[in-house]
Formats: sequence, structure tokens, C-alpha cells
Amino acid sequence: MIPYDRLLEFFWQNHEPCEKAWSRQYQAILFFGDASQQQAAQRSAAKVHEAEGQTIRTEVVPLTKFFVAEDYHQKYALRQQRELMTQLRQFFADEAEFRESPLAAKLNAYCAGDLRFEDLRAAIAPLGFEALGNGSLRGIRRAG
Repeated sequence: MIPYDRLLEFFWQNHEPCEKAWSRQYQAILFFGDASQQQAAQRSAAKVHEAEGQTIRTEVVPLTKFFVAEDYHQKYALRQQRELMTQLRQFFADEAEFRESPLAAKLNAYCAGDLRFEDLRAAIAPLGFEALGNGSLRGIRRAG
């Protein structure tokens, strides 16, 4: 579990809060689920506003309905590894299983640069898989 405050830090570090989106579909929006999250989100937005000295264009709004992104947006960094993706398809019955897979999540984090190879190996071992290679991630196989 990741604390909401840590998600807020990550959120503000990974987009430009003062830029106007070129369409509503790609607008940066910060969602909150309850009063505690609302307060934290608003505090974090105020802090960013103070640091930037400009208008923050990121909206802070309640989460009312969740829509799963299109498949091509799911596990984006991993999908860029075409050879690995070809190999991985055998492990998943369909796109939904791939999207929800802890294995795919860990591999995506590694491909995006958010997980070291040693940590990837440790994270996928309990899932019954091994990462092959010395960091180049030439393949994944079922352990045993």
C-alpha cells in the first residue's frame, strides 16, 4: 500500500501543473476519495502554487466514477518491449488478465526505470517467475 501523501508527491513531480492541457481528455486532474484526502490534496496544491508562483491548472475534484484506460495505455513501458511482450502473451488469457497481473505491473515498473533488476527478481519470484539476463531483461519464465 502506498500512502496518499506519497502519491501526491509523485503526482506533482510528474506533470506540469501550470500548463494548460490541449484537450479535456489529457487534462491533469487530482482526485480524492474522502474528506481526509481532499484536505491533503488541497494542501499539496497550495504548496505547489506557492512554489511555482503561477496559476495551477490542475483541478482537484472528488472521485465519482472510475474508467479503466484503453488497453494501449496499460503497462505502457512494458508494451514498448516488443520481444518481451511476444513472450509474455502466453501467460495471459486476455488483455484484462494482463492489465490486472502483478507480474505485468512489476515488469512495467522495471521497464519504466522505477525498479532495479535485483528488486524485480525478488518481486516476481513469489509469483512463480524468474527474470532472465543481467538487467537487459531478455526474458521471463515460470520458475521451477
